[in-house]
Amino acid sequence: MMYICFYVGTPATQLTVSSSYVWALNPNGEILCRYGVTKENPGGDYWRQIPGIFVQISTSQNDKLWAISREGKIFKRHTKYLLRRQQSHDPLLSGNKRLRSATSTSSDDGWELV
Repeated sequence: MMYICFYVGTPATQLTVSSSYVWALNPNGEILCRYGVTKENPGGDYWRQIPGIFVQISTSQNDKLWAISREGKIFKRHTKYLLRRQQSHDPLLSGNKRLRSATSTSSDDGWELV
């Protein structure tokens, strides 16, 4: 079971959770993604806005985000992980740390019309 704690007052009308992210739909129809959510860091690190305006969102366990536009069209967003190693000279950080970042694999804004 995953517990999620939010310390930032991000307004949301809908919330959906995948294996690696928390997705929120705000009152303006914008999607926000919470990055850095892990077992060790359940509150995550920061919110990032995803392009597009939608009325409904849902996600799959494998991080595929689905959305319905104001026109009633269904969209799917793919998330691809890039794993890299970070060398750090900071004694507070481990020498090799795996970082996860997400990029889209479809169109320029990441959405595919289904």
